[in-house]
Amino acid sequence: MKYPNFEVVLADNNSTNGSIQFVESMMDVHPIQLLKGKSRPQHEWYNHFAATCSSEYWVGIHEEMIFLSDGWLSDLVGFMEAYPETYVLGGDYFPHFDGSNEPVSGEIVNLRESLSAWIFCVRKGLRDHTSTSFSFYTYSDDAVQQTIAYDQGGKLMEDMRRDGLGFACMPDWFTRKWQHVANATWAFNTT
Repeated sequence: MKYPNFEVVLADNNSTNGSIQFVESMMDVHPIQLLKGKSRPQHEWYNHFAATCSSEYWVGIHEEMIFLSDGWLSDLVGFMEAYPETYVLGGDYFPHFDGSNEPVSGEIVNLRESLSAWIFCVRKGLRDHTSTSFSFYTYSDDAVQQTIAYDQGGKLMEDMRRDGLGFACMPDWFTRKWQHVANATWAFNTT
């Protein structure tokens, strides 16, 4: 059974590949809200949705996701319902890495853990407990004489742990329902 109660909101970051025209051609048949006209980094869109969502849950989905089976949304909401202590459910878990290359500057940084932003689900009540955003965050740590870097959502995870708010990584049975198709060339080099 497909999940019966959802809204689709697409954020356009000034796409030039024809995808927006494709979405617009479907809007008469499918209930899709299209946010156009303001290009923002992905984490800013996530912060926007966290601040404006009125439903019990919202799901962030990266544009390069393919869903491999029906019922994934029902399963996702079912997980959140079964584990009410979970405020953020992420698609993958990236552990802490020392000596990573920051992808833009090339600087060697200590990269803090994070949940992937390819697909994740957020409980509406998260904003009642923390104001930490999904933003990238860095600071210089004099003790280790290195920059500490947080990928998007990484600082949020750290503050959630500090405040006793639950986050989880999707179980293997669920991650087999989707595939992220990008080469992730923007990711930190951790090899």
